[in-house]
Amino acid sequence: MGEVGAPLIAERVDSTTWYSGVGIAETVDMIVVEAGSWVDGVLGGVGTVAETAVWVLDPLGALVTAGFGWCVEHVEPLSQTLDWLAGDPDQISANAQTWHNLAV
Repeated sequence: MGEVGAPLIAERVDSTTWYSGVGIAETVDMIVVEAGSWVDGVLGGVGTVAETAVWVLDPLGALVTAGFGWCVEHVEPLSQTLDWLAGDPDQISANAQTWHNLAV
């Protein structure tokens, strides 16, 4: 039998950016980049307000948290361990897109 067309199978796309793991940057990104969806805009706005409150009330704690989050996203052994425990979110998205393509 011939091979099924490749467009049905979605490729894994790495979604890590330079600011991944830094909560306030990610919530601002939800507002600015994902402006097409009102749900993302509202969630990004609520998240940005909450993150701003955290940075105002406890700047040192927020800085430590942002540094730890950045390390978990960008230091390979930490990110591999987290992916092993919880699953690779980029691969899960690719699998979901593949099933969507098959359904369509």
